[in-house]
Parts: sequence; C-alpha cells; structure tokens
Amino acid sequence: MPAYVASKHGVVGLTRSFGLPFHYNKDEIIFAALCPFFVETDILKSANQTLDPTLDFSKRTDLMSPGFVAKGVLKILEDKINGSTLLVISNEYRYEELEEKFKILIP
Repeated sequence: MPAYVASKHGVVGLTRSFGLPFHYNKDEIIFAALCPFFVETDILKSANQTLDPTLDFSKRTDLMSPGFVAKGVLKILEDKINGSTLLVISNEYRYEELEEKFKILIP
C-alpha cells in the first residue's frame, strides 16, 4: 500500500501548503483535510480481495459509520482552521498538530 499511503501524505502536505496565509490572503479560501480511519463501506469490503485475501477488514471492531465521518466534515466546516488536518478515529475527532519547528514558517 505504499502508493496509497504516499497519496494520503500528499493530500496533507498540499492542504498545509495551501493553508498558508499567502494563499488565504490572495483567494480567501480555507483549506482543510479530513483523514478518516476505517469506515464501514463497500470499498472496505472489496479491499480484502484486492490487498490480501487472508485479511478481513470488515470484521474490525473499530469501524466507523459513514455518518460519523460526515459529522467530521461538518466539524471542519464549522471550525474553519486553515491548513488543518482532522483525524476521524473511532469515537473521536482530533486535529493533527503541525510540529512546532514548522510553525515558524506560518506567520
């Protein structure tokens, strides 16, 4: 799953880059990324056959409903934190903090 993981990191990096004040001041668009954990969907069921037939993700006890993830989308829209990444984990919404050493790049 290296390409899948790399694409997720790319989305977070792109969100943080477009979340810098320069872009907001220019376009007044807020960028935020939503990163859900395992969600109970048909894609998850089909991933078992694609990745490894011996794995059965659908039997995980920490699967989230699509409705719980949708509430995460509403949270992002209400909070309006530019450049933010919201992790949606079983029973929890948590913003992933940018490391302190990188915050100096953001005025």
